Amino acid sequence: MTKSLAKKTVDFIFSIPHPSRKVHIEFQGGEPLLRWDIVKYIVEYTKKKSKKMRFTSPSFSITTNLLLMNEKIAKDIVRYNKNKILFRITTSLDGPKTIHDSQRKYLNNKGSYEEVIYWVDILQKKYKIPLSVISVITQNSLGYEKEIVDELIKHNLINFKFLPVNLIGRLYDNLSEEKR
Repeated sequence: MTKSLAKKTVDFIFSIPHPSRKVHIEFQGGEPLLRWDIVKYIVEYTKKKSKKMRFTSPSFSITTNLLLMNEKIAKDIVRYNKNKILFRITTSLDGPKTIHDSQRKYLNNKGSYEEVIYWVDILQKKYKIPLSVISVITQNSLGYEKEIVDELIKHNLINFKFLPVNLIGRLYDNLSEEKR
């Protein structure tokens, strides 16, 4: 997304009647941290627009796998939250290392659990940023719900939901007949 398109999108959002005078924008799909510069632009522009139109402070949320998280982004989020711009993070953690790594791999086939847990701990302990979690339930993790919940609680992740995988697209095409 370009800055021009981002500006048009925010302008469109504000063109819709908002009786509550509140705006919430959620960044998701693909990996929003790939364009943190655009996310920041949208946050700043929305903040200005909200003030100009006498709206309450805007709020934002981002759904990310945390693999592109870094100290600069974490500090930006802390700064937003300190300036009364609520910015929430939702990430994916599919359970203990064996389950998560079987479902979330880098292109080199290495699991991503260690890096996700690293940032979960840093964001919560160092930056005091609360996280929400989505755990995707697949055939690999079905039946391990207790272990998944135990893993989330172990990392102080108490705001979570399970999301069953949808059998569509390539996933469906790659399943054998007996698993469909």
